[in-house]
Amino acid sequence: MATERTSRSDFVEAVAEARRIRGSINLEPADARRWSAIVAAVDGSLELRVGMPPRRLLRRAGDEQRWLQAHGFVQGVDCWVLPLPATTSDTEAAARWSAALEGAFGLDPGAVARTYTGTGVSWQDAPPVGAAYEEHVAAAMRAMVRGEFNRVHVFGGRPAGVWAFVWDVVGEPGLRIEYPHRDDPDSEIDTWHAERSPDGCRAGAAELLRRVLVDWPDARLLPLFIHLLTPHG
Repeated sequence: MATERTSRSDFVEAVAEARRIRGSINLEPADARRWSAIVAAVDGSLELRVGMPPRRLLRRAGDEQRWLQAHGFVQGVDCWVLPLPATTSDTEAAARWSAALEGAFGLDPGAVARTYTGTGVSWQDAPPVGAAYEEHVAAAMRAMVRGEFNRVHVFGGRPAGVWAFVWDVVGEPGLRIEYPHRDDPDSEIDTWHAERSPDGCRAGAAELLRRVLVDWPDARLLPLFIHLLTPHG
């Protein structure tokens, strides 16, 4: 629960920080069902995500959904998503975020607090923003080899969908890469291992992007999101 009010500048700072760490910032009220997050791609593109609005007694069913749709949100797997281009200013993104809390949830935007910060880059090995997607993924894998993280989630698209998961599992012959096939009714997942070395990370990332481009031929034109995780999230 927030102990002091979240100001307009706090929203702006959260957007700026998400872009700086190429990651995500969550803001929630006491009722965690009304969660929200700003998520930054490697190129500064953004996604504003809000949880599925719970039913409230004083509003008709669908009011929140209609508000979200009218303001450009699309329904994802477990949330509503508003993709924003890299040209969107921090201030504009913050205003959209604050408005979504009020419009979708009926919340006072000042009554939320930061609950989670997730990074998408290791500053020991941060590729330039404009680097090839293979290099961004390889850098994330190298961070795993150094022991900074043990999982990488790779997302892409507008709105973003899962592209791959990378795991560092004790006893396995390398970093495990899992690639779920796009729109596959059988939910098939390709799995292979990349050697725990700079060359292995480079080769693993190249193979991953090769498979992504088969399913998403325009992948290089879409935002790439990377989420680095530790054993404790």
